Amino acid sequence: MPIPDLKDIIELCTDGDELIIVDGGSRNFNYDLTVMGIKDLVKYSAIYGFEPSPQSHDSVPNIEDEVDKNRPPSRNQVINYPFALANVDGEVILHLSLHPGASSTLPPNAELLGHFRKDKWSGMVEIVDSISVPSIRLDTFVQKAALPRIDFLKLDTQGNELDILQSAGDFIKKIGVIKTELNFLELYLNQPLAHDVMKFLHSLGFALIDLTWSEPCRRFQARPDLKSDSYRLVWGDGIFAQTPHDFKKPHLLKQALILGKLGYRDLAIYQVQNHPGLKPEAKKMLEDYFFALEYQEDITPIRQSLRRLRYWFWMKTGFWVERKPRRYVAEKAAK
Repeated sequence: MPIPDLKDIIELCTDGDELIIVDGGSRNFNYDLTVMGIKDLVKYSAIYGFEPSPQSHDSVPNIEDEVDKNRPPSRNQVINYPFALANVDGEVILHLSLHPGASSTLPPNAELLGHFRKDKWSGMVEIVDSISVPSIRLDTFVQKAALPRIDFLKLDTQGNELDILQSAGDFIKKIGVIKTELNFLELYLNQPLAHDVMKFLHSLGFALIDLTWSEPCRRFQARPDLKSDSYRLVWGDGIFAQTPHDFKKPHLLKQALILGKLGYRDLAIYQVQNHPGLKPEAKKMLEDYFFALEYQEDITPIRQSLRRLRYWFWMKTGFWVERKPRRYVAEKAAK
């Protein structure tokens, strides 16, 4: 079974609209899109990135002028603004860290960071400069940019993610999927922690879909020569979806597409299966697409039959016949 063409999938899920993506903390924009698996959605999307400029205030374009000239959203539109998303319109102080990826509108928590041994992330406690940068609230931005919704919001802003989410106001209910950094320790002074962000989003109908982290998210305090899972988890990312079981909402298929591309294909398929207005042949095409994404290649009838056999066996016996995922084998071979 060949993978259905992405263009056909896009048209089915968007009905000709552009996908709208906002990236708060877009320093590694292209890398992040690739890692998340949504790089091939760029030409079908209006993408707005925000990364505060370390330049002087005078050299930064006027916020209103910049936003006005890029409205309304359209496909294959990628714009990076040298502004900070924040809870105020105007200016905020940006603390520039010796480690570039750790710069924040919040000062580092030197006392807590002192409990962790020196490594490549230790530089985050050293501030080389504190500068004023232009800032904009999320609700102000979407109003000025004439955005009807946000299909995917990604936040990695070193501690002020909750401020940005709160700055969306009522518009937050028009955001389909959120990927936001969550911190389990107060790396920055007065920083909201993971439970604060989760509580806020849960109160607005967002469901936590997953918690993800990579090896650098675990930090060592005593010895550097232990296995990485011996170290405490300091930060990670949370994936949230707005009311994923509301199958009658107008942009359900856009949400399913984003979730499927991020890797949450079972939920995406479940949303497609329960869409009340989708024809059976359209449901099958979308399900085949998400199923095929598991391996990013043609899935043979034999492999399909084996998966169905494993599923049948599990339903009958309660035992799941496991096999090594292809991704694991590929990673192991690459080491």
